[in-house]
This record gives sequence, structure tokens and C-alpha cells, in this order.
Amino acid sequence: MTGNELAIILQNANSTKTTIPPSIIVDGRWRAPYVFFYRDTTGTWHAGIVINKSRRIIYLYDLMALAPPIRDELLKIAHEWFWTTEGKIPINIFMGTDYMERFDVAKKGIPIKIIESSYGMCFSMANLQKRTKKTKINLEG
Repeated sequence: MTGNELAIILQNANSTKTTIPPSIIVDGRWRAPYVFFYRDTTGTWHAGIVINKSRRIIYLYDLMALAPPIRDELLKIAHEWFWTTEGKIPINIFMGTDYMERFDVAKKGIPIKIIESSYGMCFSMANLQKRTKKTKINLEG
């Protein structure tokens, strides 16, 4: 999915006031499962790449806040991130915070209470399982 396709999808969804942007689904599958779509209390659709979801706020990169070439770059990075990690770690940790700094202008915190409906992947650090490795040492002497 390119940034221009995404802009058209959101424009069509906002003009028709649909419940889900229909062109994001092809053959029953999400075209870009790493893109998080949400409709706010005004009925406007938005799209972003989720960084983290807490109990009250969703932190994301707002795709429409970026210029088209930068948006396309972030979508390519998100594609690589999603299919490499299956979305199990945050995109900014996977790519490195220094690398992701160029997209900081699009970072937003969205209160969950203004989201009427949403579709897509929403990553939460709270869902990460902490893995501890136990080892057994036998001392013979």
C-alpha cells in the first residue's frame, strides 16, 4: 500500500461515512495489517502505525501528518517490521529510536475515549511476556 492509496482510502471513507474503509480489504484479507485505522467521535477516519497502547492512550505515527514521500518510506518500514517480527515488538524498538527520529513530527497520543471504532493491529507493551531462563548447575568435587 502506498501513501497515495492510503490518502484516497481515508478520503473516500470520510466522504461516504462508511463503517470501515472498504478498499483496505482485498480477498478477505487486510492489505496492510500493520496500519491501524480508527474513527474518532467526529466520525472522521484516521490511519497510523501504533507504537504502543496503554489503558488510556494509543501512541502512534499519524500517517496523514507526513508528506507523501516520507509516508511511503514509513509504510515500507512498517511492512518490513510487521512481516519480520509479526508485530511482537514496537516498530521504534525494531528500527531503532535514532532511525525513527525523522518520523517524530507524526507522533501522536490519541485518548482511547475519543475512538468510536478501530481496525488493524494495536501493539501493547503490556502484552510482552517476560522470559526468564533457568539453568541448573551441578557442582561435582
